[in-house]
Amino acid sequence: MLVDGTYKLDDDGTPVYSPRGKEELEKLTALVHSTIGFNAERGDKVELVNLQFYRDPSSEFMGLEPLFGLTKSDYFRIGEIFVLAIVGILVILLVIRPLVARTLDALPSAIEAAKEHALLADQRAEAMALAGPAGTGVSTKAIEQEESMIDIEAIEGRVKASTLKKITEIVERHPEETVGILRQWMFSET
Repeated sequence: MLVDGTYKLDDDGTPVYSPRGKEELEKLTALVHSTIGFNAERGDKVELVNLQFYRDPSSEFMGLEPLFGLTKSDYFRIGEIFVLAIVGILVILLVIRPLVARTLDALPSAIEAAKEHALLADQRAEAMALAGPAGTGVSTKAIEQEESMIDIEAIEGRVKASTLKKITEIVERHPEETVGILRQWMFSET
């Protein structure tokens, strides 16, 4: 088995070979014996020889500084950051941008729905005000005041007070349906 020696740099920075000592070779031999399960009775033989390995002088780059002072691990880290940046840009372009675009497209219809909801809430509040505080309906005094305020001559045809009373009772019994009918009338005119 061959073992290379050690290399140390001399004053001008070139590596100089120095062979391993006898004591170090004996330690390495004992290590090899224990590793392979050496048995002399079986006829096992292990010989450790110290010999300088071939070194190609053209590929010698000891003492050379890496490009821009960066090591191999630095270049891997830069590559990793570059790949993560590309993935981040793709996520923004392919996932987040379409979601934002859909949200912005739905925004006008959501505003319209909110306005309609506010209008419905106002109509419900008005219907509740018509029902009176105890929910028992409009008093007869209020009906009489309402009748006195209606200018029957301005309305085409004749409206009887009893008809207005019947309509008031229907509105009191079915406020949600009444609001729905009024809403249909309002939206059909626009």
